[in-house]
Amino acid sequence: MSFNTTSTNSTTPLNPTVSSSSNSAVPSATIGALTGSITSDQCGKTKICKAVPKNCNPADTGDCLFMSGKSTLGGVFLELSGLSSGYIATILSSDNITGDAYVCAQAQNKTLRFLRADYNRSALVEKSANDIDTIKGSLNGSILQCSFTAKNILNSRSKAAATPYYVILAVGNFTNDTLSAPDVRLRTDSKVDLGLSSASAPALTAVNGMLILVSGLIFGMY
Repeated sequence: MSFNTTSTNSTTPLNPTVSSSSNSAVPSATIGALTGSITSDQCGKTKICKAVPKNCNPADTGDCLFMSGKSTLGGVFLELSGLSSGYIATILSSDNITGDAYVCAQAQNKTLRFLRADYNRSALVEKSANDIDTIKGSLNGSILQCSFTAKNILNSRSKAAATPYYVILAVGNFTNDTLSAPDVRLRTDSKVDLGLSSASAPALTAVNGMLILVSGLIFGMY
């Protein structure tokens, strides 16, 4: 299943549009205009980030393959940005071999496409994207950017917690509506907890502990 919007050569956000994939029998849906910038601001604070080159900021340079994730009530909100004449992708894997791919692609007719795919190390096989909400995107030359909420990342224990995954960043060609084998640019050595609401969680625990300590001291005085 794919989501299309019209290309632009300016930095003006794209207007939402609806189009269909020629290789998909599943009706396509609307991809909204991405307003604002995808940025590395708040990385490690309110969201988890991975990038190539390390610590690059997609708001400063297009040549920055970047993903971020943070938990929300509806799932995990993900951002993806990078430079490619084909596609960029973030892949979440439980074993670093297979996984779920989220793909932001540029078709040959200069339209932006969002696709979901199964990853098996050597190939990406497109599948339904019915587990994705609120897809937005922009295409500026060969700079691709997409944001969306993935619902299937949540585990059954908590609506605010996500299963840890290995994170993979990749690029590739997108020719005749077909995804080429991914060229992996980053693969984490350990699993990343996308459910972390950032450094604010430990801080909250510390504050709660301090409140308990203070209340104990106050009541101990009486």
